Amino acid sequence: VGYEHLPGEKERLDFLAHLRRGSKADIEKLCELWCKLDKDNSGTVDVEEFVYYFKKRPSEKIVGKRCLRYLMPIIRASGRESAVKEDFLNIMWPKASSEDIQEMLGDFRHHRLRLCASKPPKMLSEKRRMELEEEFATFDEDNEGEVPFRVLVDKGIVDRSMLPYLRNKYDENGRGRFGCKKYLEMLAPVGCRAHREVNKLLDKGGGYKRLVTWKRGGRNIQCWLLLEDFKAMKDEQLT
Repeated sequence: VGYEHLPGEKERLDFLAHLRRGSKADIEKLCELWCKLDKDNSGTVDVEEFVYYFKKRPSEKIVGKRCLRYLMPIIRASGRESAVKEDFLNIMWPKASSEDIQEMLGDFRHHRLRLCASKPPKMLSEKRRMELEEEFATFDEDNEGEVPFRVLVDKGIVDRSMLPYLRNKYDENGRGRFGCKKYLEMLAPVGCRAHREVNKLLDKGGGYKRLVTWKRGGRNIQCWLLLEDFKAMKDEQLT
């Protein structure tokens, strides 16, 4: 991080104490440590999580004790029972201004999203999409762009007992009708993205994932997150 040329620990600590801002690589390393510490993905790290992490790493116990020694006064002074990301940044870069902290948080959040990103779902194949679109066109004899849900039963595509479920999930305007894109969504395999407008789906593992976009200070990222990770990042202004 720029102090490797200094001979002793005291000189290195003095060097860090006068830095206002960490490099992008520094922030990414801190982010990776944070993700390991924040075992329950709550966005905060309590003493129990801290002790648990370093207990599993005997060679790093001294580092853990030193961190706690600096962290605890900050946590107590804030009236909180656990540490937040800003506490770690303030300890690492005590000369950082509020602007510096916000800038480093931007790098932190960007890297955290990259770490949590889930594998993008496969798109419905063009061949299968065209087959379903042609099939829907045969249902839409009046070329209205929509057909009633009962068509699915009449054509033998689903059992009548499935209609309430499908209407509840795909009848967004309550009119009892659906269009071609909704038909693609209904017939697409589990975990497959029916078309480009689909931004939430059930994956093969049985969990939901959604497409998110994050933009801040010239940084931007678009990725798929598992629903539990999305909820854990509810304060990150994801869209």
